[in-house]
Amino acid sequence: MIEYQNPWFRVVKQDKYHFIDELNSKGAAAVLLESSNGIVLVEQFRPAIDSRVIEIPRGYAKSGESSMDCAIREVYEETRFKLLKEDMTLLGHVNPNSAILTSRIALYYAKTGSLQDPDSRSDEVDRCVFLSRAELGSRIARNEITDAFTLNAFLLLILREKLS
Repeated sequence: MIEYQNPWFRVVKQDKYHFIDELNSKGAAAVLLESSNGIVLVEQFRPAIDSRVIEIPRGYAKSGESSMDCAIREVYEETRFKLLKEDMTLLGHVNPNSAILTSRIALYYAKTGSLQDPDSRSDEVDRCVFLSRAELGSRIARNEITDAFTLNAFLLLILREKLS
């Protein structure tokens, strides 16, 4: 039974349980992007936690859009880096909160050289932040970067590299 619904999610009651179904999460993606300047993160205000956060680019897919196409579009919209499909590597998927969210988000890694459009500024984020892998790891260890998508993508990348 649907208890509440808006354009982004609905609250569903199933027996004694309630959970949130994010309607546009099928095909959603987050991207750990590495440029010649370091890992590309975005800074923005998140009202749900009343905080400014630094995290990897991410977003919901548009109708009929694959997670890879969503990832490429979101990276461009938020950072102005233009990626191609051959730049992308699927790291895996994450269920951000399996207790109450139905979401399953694709996590990608991409490597790129330079800004496609360095003079234009995205209106979706406040700014891009560039960190070395070591700086990103240190900020995560100090609990300064806590976004689940960023943590999971970085962990998957490090594990893949160590295990290959």
